[in-house]
Amino acid sequence: MEHPQLSTLPHSTNSASTSRPVLTALQLSSTQDQIHNHNDADPRNSTASPPSLNYSMHPARVRSLYLNIFVISFVNIVVTTIVFYSVKYSTSPTADPDVYYGAASAVLGVLQIPQWPWRYYQLCRQAGKRGSIPPQHPPSTLRARLWWILRLADCFQWGFLIGIIIGSIMLVLCSSINLPAGVYPLLVLMPAAILGGIGIAVLVVTLLSEGTIVQPTRVSTVPKGEPVRPALFYLWSDLVGCDGGGGYPFRMALDARYRASPPFRKMLRSLSYLIGSVLSSLLVCALILTFVMQAAGPDRKYEDASWAANMALILVWLGTATVCGLRVSRRALREEGEWWARAGHCTATELELELGSVSNLRSPTSFTDEKAHIMAVSSR
Repeated sequence: MEHPQLSTLPHSTNSASTSRPVLTALQLSSTQDQIHNHNDADPRNSTASPPSLNYSMHPARVRSLYLNIFVISFVNIVVTTIVFYSVKYSTSPTADPDVYYGAASAVLGVLQIPQWPWRYYQLCRQAGKRGSIPPQHPPSTLRARLWWILRLADCFQWGFLIGIIIGSIMLVLCSSINLPAGVYPLLVLMPAAILGGIGIAVLVVTLLSEGTIVQPTRVSTVPKGEPVRPALFYLWSDLVGCDGGGGYPFRMALDARYRASPPFRKMLRSLSYLIGSVLSSLLVCALILTFVMQAAGPDRKYEDASWAANMALILVWLGTATVCGLRVSRRALREEGEWWARAGHCTATELELELGSVSNLRSPTSFTDEKAHIMAVSSR
């Protein structure tokens, strides 16, 4: 019996005696991953290129991206460092640790805490056009409107709230216990701890996406009951959809690209592991650096060098990882385009070889079954 999707495909004559089906890229992707892919695209609309993300980095968006990166780095690293050393040494005698710990903590919270309600406002404004659910006019009843507002919060919004809570607890404790000495590691390690927590979460979610575990509830645009996806998919959808101004159309375009393109899924999985590993290892390095310097430095004189070393570590570590990630993603996107160009003209046997080279998502059983289907049709 022929495979239901392969039985209706057009045939091309490759020799005088045999004819084999030619599978287009969208047909290829729909048969490629029985567990993780739920492709509902019409094969008749397939092209030799992946579905567009409907998002362009025009000059205004590029300037906005660079401005946001600069503001985040400047406030959290440069301004906090200036306040830390200024408050510590501008008074005579030198201020107690809990005083300049508190000042540095206040600066660290200046950007993060107001950003959460502002981002939620962006998700809700204009009928929720940047949200993770289809835009609609707010319901008329109070109860329905509150539920609609809650549903507009995407995965990143809830993760942002958890990070604010954890960071606030660390900053409050560093200047309110063990007075007047305070707890210096809680202050200097707060940025690395938040980033490390994100990295661990990214690794866990991406590992879950390797199996057949399904989501118990809707996560961003991915509905309940669908397999877990690599963590970068959720981050990309939320950050560009809301903060980047792509809105709900971008979220849907990203979802369509993920469903249709096996190389794109492979890229997201690889980059998710890269991001998770970089952020998790940053926390480990910061812990080692802080406590080694604390053990080596008498009294509290190690603080000056430790603070500078930790802030420099974050900048260099994340900057290097960003450059590496951009190179990996550009190469992966170029390979995706080449893969689609080949897939638009490959035969069933060539298709089977392509599938084996791009997918680690399928279970051994589904791979064997799919291979049998393809080989059976190609031999007819």
